[in-house]
Amino acid sequence: PINPEAYQRELPNGDLEYIPQITTAEVGVSIRYSKDERFVSGEFDRESLGSRYPILTLDYAKGFRGIFGSQYDYHRLAFNLEHKPKLGIFGKMRYNVFAGKYWGALPYPFLYVHPGNETYYWQTRAFNLMNFFEFISDSYTGFFLEHFFDGFILDHMPLVKHTGWRSVFTARALLGNISDIHQQEMVLPTFSKTFNASDSCKSK
Repeated sequence: PINPEAYQRELPNGDLEYIPQITTAEVGVSIRYSKDERFVSGEFDRESLGSRYPILTLDYAKGFRGIFGSQYDYHRLAFNLEHKPKLGIFGKMRYNVFAGKYWGALPYPFLYVHPGNETYYWQTRAFNLMNFFEFISDSYTGFFLEHFFDGFILDHMPLVKHTGWRSVFTARALLGNISDIHQQEMVLPTFSKTFNASDSCKSK
């Protein structure tokens, strides 16, 4: 662990025990389905040019206690759907729907830490109004959506149409939960929250 938060576990008497390190070992498999996807291949890698159809990905991982010093036994399942449909004169859209679930008792670094962004630039795969480590979940669902109007709106506005500006609409939502069993393994950071009715915000 590094500052500002140390790894700690709450003991039955209420005291906090310092955890010097955590170790896990896991085996995973990923299944991806993409119809008519195109690629540009190089000598060492290849880049996707996308597909007209939704791309589906299913990931599963199993953690094994006692292997290579692993301390945890768990299951992890994650689902992801992404699509980039073209909408003719209305522009093009990009959306991503995702969900996941953990089974077993794990400290929070091995759970799903929702990506926040405290920098000054926009990140397409993060919640830009959320802080780092602000929300951590063992079950979650959410989506990203971006719509590029490609001049459908601004090209029909006097004066503005000569600027070459383009309008973009974005929406992001997230809902998750973390069980008490994980918080018994390790105390959450003081700057983290949980998704419940008492929180001021459920999505960013």
